[in-house]
Amino acid sequence: LFEGRVAWSVTPDELDRSGVAMIEAGYSPATVNRNISQIGSLFKWANKRRIAPVGFRSPTLGIVRYKEEVRRVELSAQEVVKLIDGANAIKDRRFAVLVRLLIDTGARRGEVLDRMWQDVNWDKCEITAPVTKTGSPRVLFFSEETKRFMARVWSQSEREQVNELIFASARCPLQPITFKRHWHWLVESIGRPDLRMNDLRHHRAKELLDKGVTIAVASQALGNSSLILAR
Repeated sequence: LFEGRVAWSVTPDELDRSGVAMIEAGYSPATVNRNISQIGSLFKWANKRRIAPVGFRSPTLGIVRYKEEVRRVELSAQEVVKLIDGANAIKDRRFAVLVRLLIDTGARRGEVLDRMWQDVNWDKCEITAPVTKTGSPRVLFFSEETKRFMARVWSQSEREQVNELIFASARCPLQPITFKRHWHWLVESIGRPDLRMNDLRHHRAKELLDKGVTIAVASQALGNSSLILAR
């Protein structure tokens, strides 16, 4: 739509009409909202680094987001066990580690996949995620059981390669493997094709709140704002 246009010349009206065009083409309201938010993040990034013209205002600020349907997900303790057992059946055992870490920590997928061994405190069962979605560093806590499992997947010499990605892709150097194909197989195999990796994060949030943890503490643990978690 915008072809080779300069970013600063895009107007709110043009972005709004592009959203309408996406809806008419069959995209979901959630997808359109996510695209607009990502564009807004880029403009915010440019403003912070003084790349944008002085006084520039992001065109995304004037756009009313589309109403999204509420998506409710229930994940039982038995289904969590099935996810772990099913992940163990995948040949690449790192996938089973990823699933365990997402369940333990409530982390975003990228917060785990982007980590190097230097971010892991093996003795304390901690992973430091230096840059998160909220812009603040935080610590991800995993269980002793997950630690023992990881010790069976990676040798000590591999874990000592501090500048190496934990989940490095063999096909794309310096990039983590996404495991999308593995995840699709896993959720199909347990009869829950609707599940997304991020649902493990929401499940962890529910576990914390069910145990009596306050919203303020849970939001710190998950790297969310208190307002988002309350909603």
